[in-house]
Amino acid sequence: MKHALNATDIKRTNQRLILDAIFKYGTTSRTQLAQALRLSKPAISDNLQPLLDLGIVTESGESNAGPSGGRKSILLQFNPQHRNIIAVNLNFSNPVFVLADLNGNILNAFDITIAPGMPIAACSELVISGIRMLLQSLGTNQDRVSCIAVAAPGVFNSEGELTAYSTSCGGPAWWKINLKETLTDAFPHPVILYNDVKAATLGEWERGAGEHKKDMFYISVGLGIGSGVILDGKPLLGKRCNAGEIYDYIDSSNVSCGTKLEDTICMEYLQEQCLRAPASPFLHRDSVSFQEILLAYKAGDASVHRVVEGICRRLAIITYNYINFISIDHVVFGGEYAPFVDCFAQQLSRLYPNSLWPAPEIRISALGKHAGIQGLVCLAREKYFRQICDL
Repeated sequence: MKHALNATDIKRTNQRLILDAIFKYGTTSRTQLAQALRLSKPAISDNLQPLLDLGIVTESGESNAGPSGGRKSILLQFNPQHRNIIAVNLNFSNPVFVLADLNGNILNAFDITIAPGMPIAACSELVISGIRMLLQSLGTNQDRVSCIAVAAPGVFNSEGELTAYSTSCGGPAWWKINLKETLTDAFPHPVILYNDVKAATLGEWERGAGEHKKDMFYISVGLGIGSGVILDGKPLLGKRCNAGEIYDYIDSSNVSCGTKLEDTICMEYLQEQCLRAPASPFLHRDSVSFQEILLAYKAGDASVHRVVEGICRRLAIITYNYINFISIDHVVFGGEYAPFVDCFAQQLSRLYPNSLWPAPEIRISALGKHAGIQGLVCLAREKYFRQICDL
């Protein structure tokens, strides 16, 4: 049965259209809104007043008079300081904590170092402590925080429940704790849980290397491997919110053993191969850090280059197949492996001379460790906008 729109539905829809337009334009007027949205001036005024009363939209002076003179328009402006958002990205080695406004402008930010092997309960306490520090920085204005948004490895459904995860990547075992329950118990604010790479995909598309692109494939590699897709200007999530994920792909060169692609690409594998490689500068050592490998790579060490090239070749093949299957022209490369973007681009370009399709545009992540943060801000802002307009 189809649901017929009533007056309340129409009012909510119009109010959301007005709020989105003012957010998009930053500064506008009632006349410009009426023209852009094809709404009557009374409809604009009626739906605008609750936003002005709330303070998320403000009046900010008058516009210049037109060539023929006439009455000046009162300017309307989106107020990004109306609410704050706390965003936490657990994707990188050191979790990133940010206090931002509704525009994604960073007001306070810091990383927290997690020692290797730290018990997950202690990691959880560090996350709670980090969020408390951001809240305390607001003093008596903690109620201005509209949402606590957290990006973590794993697949989360629309309720923030973890439905799937990979145990093969490095870093803390976040899947061993119920992040949604932990944070909801610790704080009175609404909580969003979202996949870390999906958040970074959204961030790069909104404000980073994929800004204004209608389609984009984001691939993040380092402690783990993940990817996200923007298709026809919308994030692709799929039935289980895992569309675009490649961590569970089988490596074709080891298919008989059931080896996952993640196991032959990520940081732990890179470190193992650099320790074993002939003529490696780390050959007689028991361990090597990623930073040491990166320095050797930048210095031109041949053995390290061969290991990195092998990894980038695998990444290039899976990317080639993926983006041609769904017809995507823009690739953004991120994660801890971002410094290897030139090697990745070179390996991918080698696959295209005999291809039916042109090679894609490849860009390095513009936002780095803040890509996921900006994606979380976008999600939290959407949640708050929906709450305001009661959709």
